[in-house]
Amino acid sequence: LVLVQVRVGRAPPRRGGPRPPRPDGSGALIVAMRDEANVAFGIESPLLRYDDATGEWDAIVRNMPSYAMTADDENNVFWVHSGENGLLGRIPYDTLELEEIGVLKSPGPPSVGLAGLAVRDGVLYASVWLVGVFQPDRLYTVDTETATLTLVHEFPTEFEVWDLHYDPRRDRMLVLSSPEDIPPGEVGIYELDLDTFEMTQVQSFFNEDPFSELNSLQGVATGNGKNFIFRAPYNKIEIYDARTEEFIETISVPANVANPPGLGWLFGALSWSPSRQ
Repeated sequence: LVLVQVRVGRAPPRRGGPRPPRPDGSGALIVAMRDEANVAFGIESPLLRYDDATGEWDAIVRNMPSYAMTADDENNVFWVHSGENGLLGRIPYDTLELEEIGVLKSPGPPSVGLAGLAVRDGVLYASVWLVGVFQPDRLYTVDTETATLTLVHEFPTEFEVWDLHYDPRRDRMLVLSSPEDIPPGEVGIYELDLDTFEMTQVQSFFNEDPFSELNSLQGVATGNGKNFIFRAPYNKIEIYDARTEEFIETISVPANVANPPGLGWLFGALSWSPSRQ
């Protein structure tokens, strides 16, 4: 996977030290689901909202099969990567209609897969993997007008990056690593320093059965003092205390909100949106 940075018409990334913490506030967990079997048979793959305060689910968009997604409250859009021919798009909050930007353009190999998206200081980042090349995953920036990728960094080979999330409260970029190696490589949530590219683990993850859990961590988000991890193909989200790393509970998408998992591999991208409460 590769991390990509995308310009979205705001100020450039800030450097020179951390910013003061912001209050947690309220918000909602955004979940993008994609089931390969459902897509093949024309069954909907929805973009969902989960209210962490009430435990209620609802569908924001009934059919938006995505491999990667992030909520951008400054620009009032969802950025999405459908995985269909490398298409990058946006979904404005007011219309909830997909606006296609174009196929991802890379100076390297022509076939890339975008697995994670996150916005920091007006820049869209993405984790990207090269089709047919397992290591290393890479960090890119993405131009949201042209869908052009610019290489920023290569991750260490022991990391296999499945999702990204920017935590504005602590001004940190989070990376979810879930390798398929036996024994597995680095597993869990890591903070990526965008100045030095150092990786620091912030949420450990214990595999009780590594043979059944390989590549199972698909999505990450943080909000309301909690870390959320989407587990595939089990259609569930595990919630941890962001400060203590202690497990809190497991939640599943109810059948009346989303179609039950099909026969294919289930992908789940996560994001946190303070404005979508």
